[in-house]
Amino acid sequence: MLSIYYADIQELPTEIGPLPISDYRREVLDKIRHPMKRRQSLGVELLLMKALQEKYPNIHFPVHIFKSEEGKPYLMDLPVHFSLSHSGVYSACVIADEPIGLDIQMDRDFHPGVSRRCFTPEEMDILLKCPSKDYAFSMLWSLKESYLKALGTGLSKSMQSVSVEFHVSSPLAKCEGAHFWHTYEGECHFSVCVLGRKALDSVELKKIKLL
Repeated sequence: MLSIYYADIQELPTEIGPLPISDYRREVLDKIRHPMKRRQSLGVELLLMKALQEKYPNIHFPVHIFKSEEGKPYLMDLPVHFSLSHSGVYSACVIADEPIGLDIQMDRDFHPGVSRRCFTPEEMDILLKCPSKDYAFSMLWSLKESYLKALGTGLSKSMQSVSVEFHVSSPLAKCEGAHFWHTYEGECHFSVCVLGRKALDSVELKKIKLL
C-alpha cells in the first residue's frame, strides 16, 4: 500500500532548534523568511523522516539529501523515491520504489486566463463543462503538477506539455507509463503520479501530528 503522510503545520515552530534535519533542508530554510512558508518547509522534512522511519526502523537522522540538475531532491544512500508538497496549512510526503510525484492544492478559484496558459485545449473543454469549475481547476492543476514532479522537472517544464483526461472520480493520464490517483479531503486536493506501475489501486492518507 502506498501511504501519503500529511500534517497541519500551523503549530510548528519557525526555528529548527535541535531537530536532526538534513543540511539540504537547512539551506532551504536559510532562504525563507515568511513564517508560514518556513513551517511548510520544515513540515515536509519531518514527514519525510516519519515515512522513512516506518520503512527503515533502524535509520539514523539526519539523512543526506541531494538535488538533481533539474532541482528534484533525492536520497543517494537509500533505494527509495520520494516527493514533497505543501499548500496552505498542509505539508505532505510520499515515498515509493518507483519515480513518484505528489502535489497537494488547497481550493483555488478558477481563472480563465491562467487556465488557458497552463491547460491544453482538450483539458479546457472538459474543465468548462464541469459544474464546479473551482474544484475542477484545482484538481487538474494538482494532477498535472504531480506528473511533472514524477518526471523530476517540476514546473521548469511547461504544464501544457502534458495532457490529462480527467474526471472528478477517475482521472486518467494520456501520458504513456504514468498512473494517477486523486482524492479530496479537508478542502485540499491530493494527487499522486507514479511512472512504471500498472495502476495505483491502494493508496491511503495518513494524517500525522508533528512534534
